[in-house]
Amino acid sequence: MAEKKKNYQIKPEDKVAFSQKWLYSLASLALIPGMQIIDRIALVVLNMGLGIGPVLSAVTMAVFRIWDAFTDPFFGNLSDNYRSKWGRRRPFIVLGGIICAITFPLLWMMSREWTPILTIIYFIGVGLAYYTALTIYSVPYFSLACEMTPDTHERTNVLGFRQIVINVVTVGMGWLLWFITLDCFSDELEGTRWLAGITSLLFLTFGIIPMLYVKEPFYAQAEKQERVPFWGSCKATLTNGVAMLLVTMMLLMTIAMQSVGTIGFYVSTYYVFGGDKSSAGLVAGYGGTAMMILSTVTIPLFTWLSRKLGKIPTLYICGASYLFATLSQWWLITPEHPYWQIISAALIGPAVTGTWLILPSMQTDVIDYDELKTGCRREGSYTAILGWIQKLGFSLAAILAGVILKVSGFEVALEGAQTADTLMRMRMLYVFFPIAMAGVMLLLVRFYPLNEQRCHEIRLELEKRRGELHGTKKVDGQNE
Repeated sequence: MAEKKKNYQIKPEDKVAFSQKWLYSLASLALIPGMQIIDRIALVVLNMGLGIGPVLSAVTMAVFRIWDAFTDPFFGNLSDNYRSKWGRRRPFIVLGGIICAITFPLLWMMSREWTPILTIIYFIGVGLAYYTALTIYSVPYFSLACEMTPDTHERTNVLGFRQIVINVVTVGMGWLLWFITLDCFSDELEGTRWLAGITSLLFLTFGIIPMLYVKEPFYAQAEKQERVPFWGSCKATLTNGVAMLLVTMMLLMTIAMQSVGTIGFYVSTYYVFGGDKSSAGLVAGYGGTAMMILSTVTIPLFTWLSRKLGKIPTLYICGASYLFATLSQWWLITPEHPYWQIISAALIGPAVTGTWLILPSMQTDVIDYDELKTGCRREGSYTAILGWIQKLGFSLAAILAGVILKVSGFEVALEGAQTADTLMRMRMLYVFFPIAMAGVMLLLVRFYPLNEQRCHEIRLELEKRRGELHGTKKVDGQNE
């Protein structure tokens, strides 16, 4: 037991400098709103605000994911093969951030007088430009997390810092629906335009400036390797069974958590508050804040559990917690006690945070496994393809949200006069659909082979082959 503890503790030279962890994480102040706002409120703005059908609104999101299927792998491979004095990733991050800041506000400049078809055409057209820019930014950004240290547990620590920032941002995300439905705005569209302007400023400040100072410790190793052909890289990624198992688990959890995210606002608005969107938005804000406060304070617990028990047992704990918290919503979301929704949100928050701390950390281990098989470090290609499949989950979730509304019998014209059968179907789908998805994910975890011992063995084999790599505490022989 003593020998095992010595082998797996984080070496001082593998640690990522405190300043580097925070500089890297601060970019999430821009990226997370840039990624989440559309998924969280597009259905509400297009459906409630502009009167476009829920299924058509949801299918629109699928167009972006189809586009991502081409742009994500392309720019992932491009950044893997790029060489410059500024590194492989940072030039793309700066360029993508600038374009995001320009295109995101344009996305919401449709006219209220347009027909539904013209509105959708405009939204898709500008959205394709925005999502291209977001790919240019996000794929290199997420790739950096895999390159900052070779230690499996220190990678979880880096992601823990990032998750803290994400949680802080997500507190604000919980108030989005409240913000865009404020009485000072004429409708949800006007509120969203103000929101888009704020997001643009975030990209120009926190999205770009911190990344100018983040180091790329693995760049010296990557610079020596031959450039990897695009199609060969895609094939190697898609035929990696461990990667595909992990991404299936991520896809299931994405669908579980996101498909009912928007539906929750409908349940709160029409079941709990009888059509009062403002009150539902206010409670969503309180619930989101409670969720993220509890989630943030439990991040050190999950990083500790990951080191103590391993990532796989920790993922089981998070998944079981998610099942319990989701089931509790059947009793906690009720018109008799509308503010019990805050308790529900607080319960589910740590489970969600823990899950999305561990799954991306497991992804970094898959990239080491791939290097052992192929001899190349392809963080960008893996991040792109695995990220696209996860974003596909967001689109499927958005489509499912529209389908759930349709199946439930919801009619926007009825507003607060929805039938009892509609509300019951909506509640049942809201609670039990994500439980089914998360349950399947937990069944798949037992087949994931990269436990702590195997990750350690892979690292030793890689170091015998190409030498040691270290974190930002020590780069090119110099301490930070």
